[in-house]
Amino acid sequence: MEKMFFLSGMPRSGSTVLSAILNQNPEIYCSKTSPINDLLLSLNKSFDTLSKIYTYDREVEKEVYLSLINSFYKNIKKKYIIDKSRDWILNINALRSIGIEPKIICTKRNVIDVQKSYKKLAREDLMYLAHEFELMINNVYIRNKKNIHLIDYDDLIDSPQKELDRIYHFLEIENYSHDFNNIDVEIVEENDSLWGIPNLHKIRNTLERNP
Repeated sequence: MEKMFFLSGMPRSGSTVLSAILNQNPEIYCSKTSPINDLLLSLNKSFDTLSKIYTYDREVEKEVYLSLINSFYKNIKKKYIIDKSRDWILNINALRSIGIEPKIICTKRNVIDVQKSYKKLAREDLMYLAHEFELMINNVYIRNKKNIHLIDYDDLIDSPQKELDRIYHFLEIENYSHDFNNIDVEIVEENDSLWGIPNLHKIRNTLERNP
């Protein structure tokens, strides 16, 4: 791994299909939804507890965090790693605290369209997430514009190569010509049954608008 980047975004905003598209590039490994963010948070809580019991140089913790990330991806022989988690957008400062100045790709979508998507999935109880994530992303983006690249769902669907070129420019890596009619549909996300929404992350092999 030469560089590590991050992928975040609103629910129902195309992050799964974007991950599959990015994986067409032979130099990129874009993960499914990754547990790294949760692992780091869990480790941080453990260190906070242990530091009250044991005396040690807490600067060592940074090396442990970085070792965890590097160990997680040590078998991925790609030049670039893009770790996908919806919560990365919340944890920019945590990444900075361990020496990572992050570049985060963040997908977004019109709130009403996200709500319609949840309604179609018969999960009106989750429609509130659309507004929550929009506010969160907007607030974080205002303070961290150089670290976050926003991708609008409609723009991705309407002008996919243009949006991918913008991503590559943001990441400062060489462009790649993608095939939007031959997307790998075998990407398997977290266990959708735990959300009570079968096929929540199912994608099509052709890039098209998902109502």
